[in-house]
Amino acid sequence: MSNKNKWENTAAFIIPYFNFEAKPYLQLYLEGTVQSIIKQTDNNWIAIIINDGSAHKQTQEHLFSIKEMDSKRIHLINSSQNMGAGMARNIGIKEAYKQNCPFILYLDADDISLPSRLEKVRNKFIENDSANVVYSHFSLMDEIGQAVVEENINPVIKEIISGHKENPVQGANSWIPIATQKNYTNLTSATAVRTDLAIQNPFPPYRVSEDAHTWYRYAAAKGDFVFIAEELTHYRINLRGSTSSREREKDFNKKKAQTDMEGFNLAKQIALQNGSVKPEEIPIIEVKFHIRLALHLMLESQHNLALEQIELSKKVSSVLSSYVLKYELSSYYKELLEPIKRGMV
Repeated sequence: MSNKNKWENTAAFIIPYFNFEAKPYLQLYLEGTVQSIIKQTDNNWIAIIINDGSAHKQTQEHLFSIKEMDSKRIHLINSSQNMGAGMARNIGIKEAYKQNCPFILYLDADDISLPSRLEKVRNKFIENDSANVVYSHFSLMDEIGQAVVEENINPVIKEIISGHKENPVQGANSWIPIATQKNYTNLTSATAVRTDLAIQNPFPPYRVSEDAHTWYRYAAAKGDFVFIAEELTHYRINLRGSTSSREREKDFNKKKAQTDMEGFNLAKQIALQNGSVKPEEIPIIEVKFHIRLALHLMLESQHNLALEQIELSKKVSSVLSSYVLKYELSSYYKELLEPIKRGMV
């Protein structure tokens, strides 16, 4: 089979869904999400919706009505328990692999894929047979689907958007710039991946930062990250408060830091095993990772957690840590760390 023919096989959208109380607005979001798939200019797709333990009768009925929107291409899988989005995606990945789908497009149940998303993602896989992950820029919408201006978003989302505009992550060994420069760059609903890579690197059993953990491992595998500098996804944000995962999870940022460190360490092992990084290169990467994670935590006003990361960077190498903190940070990031320097923890 030629490279082009392989990538022209049916692609799979994977959508985890949880609506325990049958909230009407979540039902409307899912309907819009599925409609956005049906409107794709490339119609060679299946959609795999994983009901992540939603047991309410009304939710079950609604999901069956969603399937009837395109009964041949929409697949509904029910889980008997709520496992979290990452573990639900793993179920969808296995189904996509079983269906011989060459690549997967992730899409959360309240986000929108623009009509050309599948077409443009497929073209990137056809153009570059070394592509492991294809991700794109995105636009923001609020709870009712209205565009959100950047002035109204939190610093973390601003940081992701800025990272797309300035030196976006691309190419081989992308785990290194993600770890040392970006912290987080490819939004889940704007990410597509080779199905065979997704099977080899399932999402971990966590409910916080499980996607970042997975991206590290994808990026450390032999192959390329490919960036599309176009808005191919509408990402829904809650302007009235925290995201649902932050509301549900106690110690959200502490868990994020722990999960990110685990994903980073696994990526490091993968890269060492496949020879894409040398052992002597690891200390500076580790130092920069901990400092970069500290900067992210400072954006969340998590001074104590940020300080822990700075201390971890010093344990790797106090000399390298001091050098990076003094010479390699922009004035913006140096100012961000000022509360730690002043002992305001």
